[in-house]
Amino acid sequence: MESEKKIYKYKKVLSNPSRLEVVLKEIRSLVDMALTSPLQDESIHQAPLEIVSKLLSEATNLTAQEHENIIVVSYKNSFLGKGGIMSLLIWLFAFLATLERGAKDVLCVFVFSSLEPSFLLQVHILMGSCYKTKKFLLSLAENKLGPCMLLALRGNQTMVEILCLMLEYNIIENKDTQLQIISTLESTDVGKKMYEQLCDRQRELKELQRKGGPTRLTLPSKSTDADLARLLSSGSFGNLENLSLAFTNVTSACAEYLIKLPSLKQLNLWSTQFGDAGLRLLSEHLTMLQVVNLCETPVTDAGLLALSSMKSLCSLNMNSTKLSADTYEDLKAKLPNLKEVDVRYTEAW
Repeated sequence: MESEKKIYKYKKVLSNPSRLEVVLKEIRSLVDMALTSPLQDESIHQAPLEIVSKLLSEATNLTAQEHENIIVVSYKNSFLGKGGIMSLLIWLFAFLATLERGAKDVLCVFVFSSLEPSFLLQVHILMGSCYKTKKFLLSLAENKLGPCMLLALRGNQTMVEILCLMLEYNIIENKDTQLQIISTLESTDVGKKMYEQLCDRQRELKELQRKGGPTRLTLPSKSTDADLARLLSSGSFGNLENLSLAFTNVTSACAEYLIKLPSLKQLNLWSTQFGDAGLRLLSEHLTMLQVVNLCETPVTDAGLLALSSMKSLCSLNMNSTKLSADTYEDLKAKLPNLKEVDVRYTEAW
């Protein structure tokens, strides 16, 4: 009961800040209260985060320097034992998200640096006070759209809400990216429900997807075979011509989904674990591929020889693979349209 009274007092004082020194003193006292409380009550431990986030997002009379002072005090008195470095990052983000200037550089450094449930919970709390602002959504779209989509693809409700708001507020201008977001939303039950509610308000979004899906698609880094399968099974991809899986964690197992993309012409597998078995399957079904990037993949001659059936290939990157000189000569002889080839750091170089 005593803790509730104190929290109420802090909320009241900090909801109408006057002098900076008073604000800083109250924040120190607030954080100290959360740190020293003997009660195992999550509402007490989260109180500083909620109150200061609200202060930073709503206090329009505070200058940028005053915002910064509040962040510094929150950091120096931060409850590292009950939220760790993630709490500090939330403070920092609240500061950046409310400044008049952009927050690109620092936003890139830390947003979604951890997928731990506690971190996502704190992000969710912060978002309750400022994520509906267009500036906040623009910052995410410009710097961390990939992680947003990956988390939404894995069912995180906060990220699903973020993607829906990006569509509703027309944050994303590129049609292919809009369609990828729609497919991401439709890949989970929570996303599908929120997207349907959004479509009730904006019918043109549903119409956009009915036209055959995106022509270009880039999967977020760290995506897995399961993430790709979930995405491709969620919507229409009959128009997809260019697919980038570069720097993801996909393997040859994803080939069974790739062969169901009839219009695919360009495939980027740079720095993935896609191997010989996947190449053999692709060569049997996607004979119309024109551009393939296998740089830094574990493919060997056994898989690369199968590419000789792809007569439409005009660009092939085999940089840093186990390509032999004999296989390279064989491919050149059997692929008449091959104009651009990268064999650096291979035996054929």
